[in-house]
Amino acid sequence: EETENKNRLLSLRSSLSEKSSAVSSLTAERDDLKERLSRHVETYEDQIKEARNQLEEKTTELNECVEEKRKLEDLHHDLDEQVSGLEGEVSRMHTKLESVEIEAAEIVAELEA
Repeated sequence: EETENKNRLLSLRSSLSEKSSAVSSLTAERDDLKERLSRHVETYEDQIKEARNQLEEKTTELNECVEEKRKLEDLHHDLDEQVSGLEGEVSRMHTKLESVEIEAAEIVAELEA
């Protein structure tokens, strides 16, 4: 029985040693995976940060373009109003010119008569 107990004890020690070695191996593998995962997370965080910066820059550019477009539309509206005013002025001058031409023709007719 003592020999049996010794053999069992040796067997248990051997099994314990194997399990301890397996635990050490798994712990090392886990630590390696954690480190690799940490590097991947850092890489993805950096990529996300860069993408956010680019998005912010593009948003700023877009906002500037929208503001420039609004200014151009305002300028276009102002120019349309100026053109309309000038067209009205040209029309009034044309009417006045016709009136002056008629008066001039009447005066010439009176002078010739």
